[in-house]
Amino acid sequence: DDGSSSSGSSDSGGGSGSSSGSSIVAGACADGAAHMWDLRDASDDPVLSLRPADVAAPDVDAAVCVRVCNSAVFVSGHDGIVRVYDVRRHECGAVLALDGHGRDTVFALDAPTDATLYSGGADGRVNEWNVADGRLRSTVRAHAPSHSVLAMLTARGGRAYVTGGTDKRVRIMTFE
Repeated sequence: DDGSSSSGSSDSGGGSGSSSGSSIVAGACADGAAHMWDLRDASDDPVLSLRPADVAAPDVDAAVCVRVCNSAVFVSGHDGIVRVYDVRRHECGAVLALDGHGRDTVFALDAPTDATLYSGGADGRVNEWNVADGRLRSTVRAHAPSHSVLAMLTARGGRAYVTGGTDKRVRIMTFE
């Protein structure tokens, strides 16, 4: 465990994220905005505040889960897309948009390394992403399609992970 945390919410927002390898912390608010702070800065003001501008429908623009890995911030929403932001740029535009859960909400994110991101969503799947190019590496059905992945934690450099779902089951799995 690297001391990082990630949480999501099944409502319109409220997830937060931090990483022991980074001075950046982030939070998703109920109004759909995501805010990032640099702990090295004495100000209470966020270094970056955003609402994904590339989402057209007002009911899918709420930030649900936020995950931080060094200077990369991953924000998921009700539209099933995980947006990757580079906090160093201080720009609101996403560097990448990872679309692999259809139109289902992504509730859980984990980034065990700079190169890998895992997303778990309302479709019951866990996706493994290459962060450098946005390519979907693999998909595993962690829970039945009618049950959401609500929480996720990776171990062993991201090769093993634990998920919790709305089916009230905890699954321990590995990516091959």
